[in-house]
Amino acid sequence: MTLARLDNEVFFKKVFTNQIVFRAFAKDIVGIDVEPDKIETEK
Repeated sequence: MTLARLDNEVFFKKVFTNQIVFRAFAKDIVGIDVEPDKIETEK
């Protein structure tokens, strides 16, 4: 397992734009299953 700081833009973008990675991240951190319909990165 590799740990990465979320203040690193590359890792932050990877976690919050890839649906599979985001689901695993949310499960590990919050302990719940998250099923986002879509992930928006910019408004």
